[in-house]
This record gives sequence, C-alpha cells and structure tokens, in this order.
Amino acid sequence: VARWADARHALRPLGLSPILCEAERRGERGITVEFLMESHACRPFRAYARGLLLGDLSVATIEEGSNRLAQSKALMALEYVLQHSNHGQVKKVLEALEEFAVKVLKPSRQWFKIAAGAKGLVVERALRRAPEGACLEIGTYVGFTAIRCAAGRAPNGRVVSLEVDPEHAVVAQCMALHAGVGRQVEVWTGHSGDVIRSLPERYPGWTPRFAMVFMDQCGSRFWADLELLIREDMLLPGAVILADNVLKPGAPLFLWQLFHGRGRELFSQRQLISLEEFAMPGVEDCMAMAIYNPDGMAMAGADKAPPAEVSALEFEADQVRAKAATSGSVPFEDWSVFAARGEWPRMVDLRCKGMKKSLQDLKIEITEWIVPEVDSKEPK
Repeated sequence: VARWADARHALRPLGLSPILCEAERRGERGITVEFLMESHACRPFRAYARGLLLGDLSVATIEEGSNRLAQSKALMALEYVLQHSNHGQVKKVLEALEEFAVKVLKPSRQWFKIAAGAKGLVVERALRRAPEGACLEIGTYVGFTAIRCAAGRAPNGRVVSLEVDPEHAVVAQCMALHAGVGRQVEVWTGHSGDVIRSLPERYPGWTPRFAMVFMDQCGSRFWADLELLIREDMLLPGAVILADNVLKPGAPLFLWQLFHGRGRELFSQRQLISLEEFAMPGVEDCMAMAIYNPDGMAMAGADKAPPAEVSALEFEADQVRAKAATSGSVPFEDWSVFAARGEWPRMVDLRCKGMKKSLQDLKIEITEWIVPEVDSKEPK
C-alpha cells in the first residue's frame, strides 16, 4: 500500500512513520532503509539513507546543482557536520551542530531545536545524577542529545531514541554513525506512545528499563508518555527525568502534574530551571528535572483533575507550537513575549498573561536560574 501511494506522489514523509515503525518492529530494518532510498516522498534524504545502509556516509554527497537541502534544516545540519568534522570525533560533531545553529541559522533568526549551551550543561548534570543503565530520549530531531548521552555513558551505554519524523530519524542515525556512537544509539521511528509499548518486543532478552529519560517531543505528550513508562515499569529507581522547552512552547499539564498532581509522590527533587534558549539571545526557557521514586506509588493515587486554567494554557502552547512548525515560524521577539512578559504577541488572537506568569499563578515556581553570561557559551 505504501509503495502504491508513493508511486502516485500521495505519500508525505510523516505519513511513512507508522509504516516504518511496523517494519522496524518486525526486525526488517533493511527493508525500511531500502524503502527510504526508493521513495519519492523521501527523495531529499535518499543519499543519506543509502549511506546509513552501507555504513559509509561518504556516499551521501550533494548532487551538482541540487537545491534539495533548501527546505530542511535537519539535512542542512547534517551536510554542515560532515564538512566540519571527521568520523569518530564526538566533540567536534556536537560543536559543529552548535556552530550551524549560531553561524547559519541565527543570522536569519531561525531556531534550531537542540539542547546546547546552558541546556547541554543541565543534560550533563542529569547524566551524572542518573544510576547505571540505558537512556531513553523521546524526540530525537538530529541526534544532538542522543550523541551527548552516548558519549557520557561510553563505551557500552545504550541510548534508545524515538522520533516521529522519518527524515529526522535518518539524519540522527547518520549523525550517530559519523560521531562514532552508532552502535550505542538506536533510533526508532513512530508515535512515542506506540513505540514505547512495543519496546519489549524490539529487545528480546533485555527488559527495557531506563536510568534517564530526556523528553524533547511535543510538550503536550510529556505527562502521558511519562505515565506510560511508569505503568509499563520502564523506569529504574532513581531514574532522572529531564524535560526541555517546558516554558516555550510550554508543557503546563506536565508541570502541574509534576508539582501538584501524582508527580508530588512519584518524583523527588523536582526542579524548574530557568535559562536562556540556545542561540536565541534574550529568550527565556525552562527545563524540568526530577528523580523517580517508585516507593511513592502507593501514596500517589489516581490522577488529579487539573484546574481549567491548565487546559487553557495547553491550548495556547499548542497554538504557538503549530505556528513554529510553519514556514514563517515564530520570531525571536515573539518567543520572548510568549514566555516571559505580560501579554501575548500579535501572532495569536487571544490576549492573556505570558506563560511564565500564568505558571506562577498556578504555584509552579522556578527553583534555579542559570545566568547566560556564565553558563551559555556559544561558538564564536
């Protein structure tokens, strides 16, 4: 069916996600990559799929006169990394991704969604706090944090990463291969809830239980995915949970459950960390960190119904998230207004308090501030 739809140019890359997910679940990764190489929908990243299949990214060259990278930041980033780093240089690969954000995208006011700068320091802190065991990343994008986690848990640390967009999944696997951590990083394509449920089938002989979870998917999925991991007993005692972009675009339901709902009993050392968004000067964001405490399960009880204000904030966060996904994206100045100031930017019809003030009204307070000048060092 997929090949029939693709031959009629009726298949979009995102529509491949459940198809590729099922092929991978059946252990047919060769078929998955072969389809990526042949598909009309995947033409922009066909060369990289071929390199991934062969284990040699030197075949992933840009064709003469091709402008196929123009619409994809992920593919542009991969090409930049291949040009500015050598195989096996984890540090250089991460630095090249940061340089791409600062030197290529920042001048045109485009956001590159990687946890670099001060956020990278928080990721490293989470890795140090986490017990021994595998890492789970939900929302791979180009593989920046997956590579960092693999390097931090080298030589045998396993990183399982979930990505809904097939193009991003291919790019991330190429990045990991080029960085020399391809054996540690495993990227699975599909909707996070579906892939989490299927992880035991994908790993016969190993019970998936994670020491750290980094959540960088759609913020409206944070709490649902975390609850699913708890129900499926996929968190080790003391596992570190780290969630990005909880202020911009925001994850109000997740934060409310973490600080006022079941999360109060299930997680200890709950932190809301304020920092400057990487390569977006003057724009505040927050990361949330907590430690899993399975002993709190008996006291946690059922989910508490959040107040109506939380649902309203979820709707507003989704509106901005949808805007950010369009070709026009969201200007840096509007992100700043959305996150921290007293009113919304003009890009939406609603006029209300900024996300930060609204969270404070719900008694969700920042517990730590990281000063940009000290902690958020961008490449020169």
